[in-house]
Amino acid sequence: MSVTDADRMSGNYAPVLDAVVGQEAAKKLLKTSLLSPVHAYMFLGPAGTGKKSAALAFAASLLCDDMGCGSCAHCDDALAELHRDLVVIEREGSQISVDMARSVTALAQRSPSIAKRQVIVLCDFHLAEEAATALLKTIEEPPEGTVFVILTEEITQHLVTVASRCMQVQFNPLADDLIERILAERGADAAQAHEIALFSRGSLARAYMLLEDGSFVTRRKIWHDIPDRIRAEGAVVAGIVDDILASLDSLSEQLLEDGKQELADAAASAKETGGLSAAVRQKIEDGTKRKVRRVRTDELRAGFSELIHGYYQKIGSSYAGEDIPVAWQRIQRLEEASLALGRNPNEEILLTSLLFELAYVN
Repeated sequence: MSVTDADRMSGNYAPVLDAVVGQEAAKKLLKTSLLSPVHAYMFLGPAGTGKKSAALAFAASLLCDDMGCGSCAHCDDALAELHRDLVVIEREGSQISVDMARSVTALAQRSPSIAKRQVIVLCDFHLAEEAATALLKTIEEPPEGTVFVILTEEITQHLVTVASRCMQVQFNPLADDLIERILAERGADAAQAHEIALFSRGSLARAYMLLEDGSFVTRRKIWHDIPDRIRAEGAVVAGIVDDILASLDSLSEQLLEDGKQELADAAASAKETGGLSAAVRQKIEDGTKRKVRRVRTDELRAGFSELIHGYYQKIGSSYAGEDIPVAWQRIQRLEEASLALGRNPNEEILLTSLLFELAYVN
């Protein structure tokens, strides 16, 4: 191995991890861990903070013969999710199922084929319930040569024991000024970069999407105007909910069209080799569905954050003293609703209930 003792002392290795944006503390911890990897890692933090990108980079470092050089076949294939000793598990429905957990247990028993170990990445593990219990023993004591990397937004009651068996790596929302700087490098003007950074909620992936989305200003205005529009009246609440859902549906339609185009491009590429396999087609379709679900959740969370920010501003400025408790109650309810989104609730019911509660607080 060409990593020298001086490199080990200075942390000057695993350049593949350096490409992960921000998250300096997480990258430092992961680099140090490469010197003596443990059996399971839990990447903990909000969606859009780079957990999956970091997981792939860390997997590349674990599979690479030179501790994440960033230029070998191991690294290239791992980053592209094509490595034979890397398995990335994405949920197919609203939760990770027990059947999927059993499949993961079986996969964990395999021996590495071309690398010194195999890496299994479990995405959206905060949505595992019974599956978390089913996987506990395997994660706690995987076969030698198997490393788990678990991605989760929070440690739910079902994950407490699993989390205690893992090295926890915290991922935090990216700073607005960092996102603004990156967007400016991509050609955004200062005002546009500032607006996008505020509405991206610390997610660079979301910021990139908004940079190409000319309608996000309109969507943000819907949320910005809610405090002035809201009344404890069914028609008013229904009107606001309709506006929010219509904006989400419009965004979803574009993502679905993008998915159709991806499928068409894949079919055209595969035509010379016998056509697109059912497995590849299913993977693209499932990926599109996950993206739509994730983007809708991100939009709602961004909207809740917009409202929270507005209520904080009122606490600090125009609210009279007796109104401060009202604002705090509204902020608390919005934070609870944001957490509830992780459980894939019915959007219309959640929004209707939330808006009525915000209107009735007095």
